[in-house]
Amino acid sequence: MEVFFILIAVGLMIIWFLLSRFFQKIGNSTINKIKDVVTDEINNEEEKETKQQ
Repeated sequence: MEVFFILIAVGLMIIWFLLSRFFQKIGNSTINKIKDVVTDEINNEEEKETKQQ
């Protein structure tokens, strides 16, 4: 039974390493989208402040 758990753990690690490139691409695209949203919000706030002055 212990060997079965070890084989599952090794299999999961192999799958993780094989799919890590896809996870990295998904992570990078998500981070870029979040950065775009944050910078748009900052730019909108700055434009509102300059219009009020």
